[in-house]
Amino acid sequence: MFTGFSTSPNHGSWRSGFRPEFGAGMHSLTLPLYQLCQVAGEQLRALYAENLRRPLRVDFKQDRSPVTEADLRSNRILRQGLERISPGLQILSEETNIPDFDHRSQWSRYWLVDPLDGTREFLDGSGQFCISIALVDSCQPVLGVIYLPLTGEMYIGGVDHPPLLYTRREQRLLVPRAAGANAPVKVLTSSRGAEDPRVGQFKTELGRHFPWMLEELRGSAWKFCRIVEGAGHIYPRFGATSEWDTAAGQALLEAVGGTIIDMTGRRLAYNLRPQLQNPPFIALGPASFDWWSVLQEQRLKK
Repeated sequence: MFTGFSTSPNHGSWRSGFRPEFGAGMHSLTLPLYQLCQVAGEQLRALYAENLRRPLRVDFKQDRSPVTEADLRSNRILRQGLERISPGLQILSEETNIPDFDHRSQWSRYWLVDPLDGTREFLDGSGQFCISIALVDSCQPVLGVIYLPLTGEMYIGGVDHPPLLYTRREQRLLVPRAAGANAPVKVLTSSRGAEDPRVGQFKTELGRHFPWMLEELRGSAWKFCRIVEGAGHIYPRFGATSEWDTAAGQALLEAVGGTIIDMTGRRLAYNLRPQLQNPPFIALGPASFDWWSVLQEQRLKK
């Protein structure tokens, strides 16, 4: 079964087919954010090349996740840039001290940043790392940016910003083809979590609903980009993640008609708890059917 899914009909406000209304309010942020990501990305590319020649020093944080000069240098650049772009707006980053919940629970709007998402992929030379930036308003991500330093591509979108692939040469509107009930489905899995037995069980059960199923291993928040551009459809994650790992991807997914839900069917929410860890989740792309019904149906058959 899809362990942990609620069978209650009141499973949250999200349903397949949710689409925000786009406005012009956030368009002025696109170019400044791209230019900022370019500057941080140049530093990451240089350090990535250096690491391929001679491994960078790696330290470990309290949760045993790795941190390098690349993480810290990107963080400094992004913080300084975001302070210039939006003076006075709070910034919550993986690589800075986390304010006490009593303080940050008062924030209504803030930036949520992962200056190097995929540090392990950065270190192992796979190239599957990115910069993730989200603007969070009232506990929901309203703008998401995922920047790929090795290609110079930026994915941006949100409630008041259409989903775009932004490069030095073009801006392309992202309109992924919705997953179909009688078509193949591609599952995105973490390059480090593919052996999780819960992921294997999930894929087995999901496969009963579709004529055939494909799988792609991908590191970092790049998985969300693959769904947003229509190259994947669903990404289950049962292992540990933090809010800065998902916020930008969630804003992008919701801009194209998808979302990220927990195991009760509720959209992920942000800055509601002292700890910043996410529950297990499923990232969903747009579909011509109700994803939740598919997930629930399998559980109810058990």
